[in-house]
Amino acid sequence: VQPRDYRIVQHVIHPGYKPPSLYNDIALFRLERDVEFSDAVRPICLNSDPSITPLKQILTGWGRISTAGPVSDNLLKVELDIYPIKQCNESYFSNNNPKLKFGILPDTMICAGSFDGEKDSCSGDSGGPLQLEHDNYTGMYTQYGITSFGKFCGDKDTPGIYTRVSKY
Repeated sequence: VQPRDYRIVQHVIHPGYKPPSLYNDIALFRLERDVEFSDAVRPICLNSDPSITPLKQILTGWGRISTAGPVSDNLLKVELDIYPIKQCNESYFSNNNPKLKFGILPDTMICAGSFDGEKDSCSGDSGGPLQLEHDNYTGMYTQYGITSFGKFCGDKDTPGIYTRVSKY
């Protein structure tokens, strides 16, 4: 598949996104022209029901293959486990952390990683989809999250954080 470039002509950052805070990490882009769909390029469904978060999801990205490693030349795909918010907050929440003053918020964030610590998002994956393929329709996906941030890549006790699309 030949890559195609699409120029962004407008971007809208969520009004609640106020760095260094990591809340509301989401934006919309208007492209100069419509995306050309094919067998390899398809639209994705966006989850609109916050009560549905499958326990295993697929992450794809072009980011680093390890914390200090190179970026990938190929689109990588990995299955991740969804972590309970309580466990996530144990990894991230600190009263002294201005980036996460209120901890991980389950209404707007999803925690995902691998319980064995071998699979995760990494630097360069931000903005990519946390998704699941439809059971009855090969090649159709629903997006549940957007890769937002993490502490390390593939750390057993520190899953990555994803913006929950159903909130927005």
